[in-house]
Order: sequence, then structure tokens, then C-alpha cells
Amino acid sequence: STGGGHVIVTAAITSHKDKIKAVLAQVPYLRASIPLISISYLAKLSFFGIVDKTRQLLGLSRYYIPIYGSIDDLAILSSPSSAEYSKMIPENPRGGWQNKCPAYSALLIPFYNPYSFAADVKSPVLIVYHDQDDLCFPEDVKETAKKITNVVLKQFS
Repeated sequence: STGGGHVIVTAAITSHKDKIKAVLAQVPYLRASIPLISISYLAKLSFFGIVDKTRQLLGLSRYYIPIYGSIDDLAILSSPSSAEYSKMIPENPRGGWQNKCPAYSALLIPFYNPYSFAADVKSPVLIVYHDQDDLCFPEDVKETAKKITNVVLKQFS
């Protein structure tokens, strides 16, 4: 999801636009949908983000929160389907990967907005998305596509 947004931003800001022949954005995360997040949830994420940054500035260990969790968990990805991500992770992942990230990351998410870069993409773009996604919203995909000159949308159900 974030990778799908990253390729749009990269294609828009690179100084080598003429070398990019095509962009494939698969189920892209394109902008924060803050109205869909409760104020109390945002307050908790913000609080732990500030705790983490403060600990970092004081030279203490970072404070981590889960990357994904169920709708009731305090996690970066918290939706009805996000807990399903655990089924995609191998039992013993390479490199010791863990379901955690610095809580400060939560403070940056509202500012990550690939949608705002879309009009600057000059290469052909294929965006693949699911019509029932509860993290990477189909409405955001359609609005982003309107800003790109040469785009093909492929929807899966």
C-alpha cells in the first residue's frame, strides 16, 4: 500500500522523468483519511508518538507500536482487515522482522500524501486496486487517477 504511493511520488519528483517508462501502483495508499479516524484514536497515537520522540531526544530507547492490528488495537494499520496481515508473515521471518515501528511514525502519516504529487507524473500509470479495501480507499484511487494524464485503472472485487 505505501509502496503504491511511493512509486507515484518518485515518478513525480525524480529528475529523470524521461527515463521512467511506466509506473505500476498496486493498491496504493494515497492520502490520510483523518475524518475516518476517531479523535480518541488520534489522540492516543499522537500521545505515544510524542512519548517516543521525547525518549529519542533524551537518548532513551524508542517506544514502539504495532504496524498492524485489529480494529481494537492501537496500531499504524488498524482496520477490520488489517489483522489479516499476520497470515502473510512467515512464522520465522528473515532478518528478525517484528510487527512494530517507532510510535513517532504515527505523527508523520497525516503528512504523507502521494495524491498531491499525482499531477506531476508524466509517465503512463497503471493503478490496481480493490473495490472493498478498508485501508487504501477506492475513492482516493479514483480521485488520484483524475490528476494523472495517462492512467489506466484496474479494479478487482
